[in-house]
Amino acid sequence: MIAATNKDLARAIEAGDFREDLFYRLNVVPIDVPPLRERREDIPMLVQHFAEMMAKRDHVTPRSFDAGAIEHLLGLPWPGNVRELRNTVERLMILSSGERVRAEDVDVLAAGKGQAHGATGEILSADTFADFKDRAERAYIARHLRENDWNVAETARRIDMPRSNLYKKIEKYGLTRES
Repeated sequence: MIAATNKDLARAIEAGDFREDLFYRLNVVPIDVPPLRERREDIPMLVQHFAEMMAKRDHVTPRSFDAGAIEHLLGLPWPGNVRELRNTVERLMILSSGERVRAEDVDVLAAGKGQAHGATGEILSADTFADFKDRAERAYIARHLRENDWNVAETARRIDMPRSNLYKKIEKYGLTRES
């Protein structure tokens, strides 16, 4: 069994907020893992790992992060630790435009600074959640169609969608090879 906490259990026991017997059952091999903000040198490796993992899991073209993007990620506080970094990498892989994730993408999508631009700006400027979902779905499908040179069967296979549904989405969003 593996258990983890961000609490000081010795203090919690003293305060009567944690059972001492449970502590000794769990505390067989203690491993102290400092928070991500104290081991920033791990961030570039973790970014690459999460990007590769998402590309493989979701069958998307792997995207690299340029040096500026990594530098911006190194400067963020990461109160949510590695889980927050993973979610941020996935968000950047989905919403940033271009073949590489850039510093500007991190500013807009991770740190919440600046103004969104391009497809990302259009998606994020939606007035309603339903509109946001439609815009995001349209951008997602268009991107995968481009990546697969508009081979609908291959795109449907890669995004795990029935081909007939993909044709309906292409029609719904008025997607054409030029769009």
